[in-house]
Amino acid sequence: AIVLVPLSYLGIGPLAWGWDIVSCAALFGCVGVAFGPLRRRLGSPVAIVVLSCLALLARPVYDDLALGQVDMLIMGAAIFACAGTQSRPWRATLVGLAAAIKVVPGILIVYLILARRWRMAWAAAGAWAAATGLAFALRPRASIAYYGHLLWQPGRPGTPTSYLNQSLWGIVDRARLGQLRVPMIALLVGVVAIVGLARAVAAWRRGRPLVAIVLV
Repeated sequence: AIVLVPLSYLGIGPLAWGWDIVSCAALFGCVGVAFGPLRRRLGSPVAIVVLSCLALLARPVYDDLALGQVDMLIMGAAIFACAGTQSRPWRATLVGLAAAIKVVPGILIVYLILARRWRMAWAAAGAWAAATGLAFALRPRASIAYYGHLLWQPGRPGTPTSYLNQSLWGIVDRARLGQLRVPMIALLVGVVAIVGLARAVAAWRRGRPLVAIVLV
């Protein structure tokens, strides 16, 4: 919110167009990285353009653009930072900033630690600590309210039982398991996290960083 405050002076029209253009650029960049071998094989960027346009039809992308969300920029930061075979700590700072903006990308720091990419893990953790510390210094009450209270309310953005919520939590809530609800959520999330991160680390060690980041 602190970073976006200056953008409010642009007005809603230019801001909305600019935000969507930047988001689409991030999406096209991610598709270009993911399907780089296909582009090189065909010798033309046409396939990347077609695939990127098809990606615009996906529900998560549509919602991201319609609601002015930040998810595609975070995805772009993750791909840019972690999809290469070489460790570049300065890129990992984007992971830390993404985790400070939206908590979910913090799992990337866990992945970097498990993969023993120490320099990138330290850079990401340091960037997160610096950005979060700055936010606490500038807006202590808002920061305390978020990390101490709002973060732990999964129903705040909407009811978890909505069919739009395709997370494990939402699936379990719709099953109406009663007292088994919390243990089942913990079990499922734990298994997925352990297996997913283990497979991601294995993919990184086999020299397949893009597969690893998709698994994460």
